[in-house]
This record gives sequence, structure tokens and C-alpha cells, in this order.
Amino acid sequence: MDGAGERSVERRHLTVLFTDLVGSTGLARTLDPEELLSLIMNYQQAFEASTAAFGGHVARVVGDGVLVYFEWPNALEDAAEMAVRAGLEVHAALEALSLKRGVHLECRAAIATGSVVVGDVEQFGVGQASAVFGEAPHLADRLQKLAGPGGLVVSEETMSLVRGQFEFARIAPKQLAGFDKPSHLTA
Repeated sequence: MDGAGERSVERRHLTVLFTDLVGSTGLARTLDPEELLSLIMNYQQAFEASTAAFGGHVARVVGDGVLVYFEWPNALEDAAEMAVRAGLEVHAALEALSLKRGVHLECRAAIATGSVVVGDVEQFGVGQASAVFGEAPHLADRLQKLAGPGGLVVSEETMSLVRGQFEFARIAPKQLAGFDKPSHLTA
């Protein structure tokens, strides 16, 4: 691909998992900053182990939000299935961490699939590894806000790829910020 600041990018059909820790502001108010850091580090380690076991690549961590790619940098034939399994495993890992640390931890999670451009780019003079451009990460971000604590919401396209492999409940179509038409969802 041609363009200023690009280093190595490619077009992929990507499944992304986006999560956000529930109640992190409350934890920041009640825990000592060093204790909070330790807890967040444990959360991130549990998260990475849970997603890596299913071929996920942690692409970005912003505070307690985590974006994981399935199908990049390595191809996965069953990326959507692996993303759902990883999302379920993340919830199980947080339950175990909660018991170990004595602090209740849950996240909201969502998965979306679509065509993107992904790779290493330079933006604003700063190199960004694993940057992604396309609808899927934005959709996953919006969808995770619809998930309840401990919940997992899956986009319509992802659902079509894993139909019959998991039990889902349909959610009424929702109008999401930045999207022209309501999204059909499952949880």
C-alpha cells in the first residue's frame, strides 16, 4: 500500500475482541496506587494468557481496556471461534483472579469481524505497531459498552461464522454511535 508514514500494512479479514474492566474507577478510588497497579498487571497477565491460548494477539492496552486481534499477525482458519472461546476464558480467568486477590473483577467484552488494514504505521511522528483501520475495532468498542458486567456481545458477522458452536441469546437491534443502521446482536 502507498502512503506517507506507512511501514508494513496489509489487508485482512480480522476478528477483534475488545474488553473493558468494570468498576476500575471505583478500584482507583479505594485501592492504594501501587496495589491498583499490581492488580491491573495481574489482570493484564491473566488476559494475555487467556487470549494467547486461542491464538489471540494483544494489540493495544489502554488503561484497563484491551484490544486483541485474531487472524493477525498469524492466520487462523477459525479466528471467530477462537475469539469467542478466548472471550469466555477471559471471564473465567477474572473469576479466578478475583478469588485469588479478594477483589471482585469483571469485564465487558465484545467481538466483531470485518475487513481491515492492519500493520505498523507512523502517526503524528510516532511509530504504532499493530495499528488497525476499518469498521471491526470500532464496532467491537461500541458493542462492549452494551455488554453487562461479565457479558460478551458478538456482532452479526461474527455470529454467522460461529453459528451452531455456541449458545447465544438475540438482542434487539441497537443503534450504535457512528453507525448508519441498527446492529443485530447476540450475547
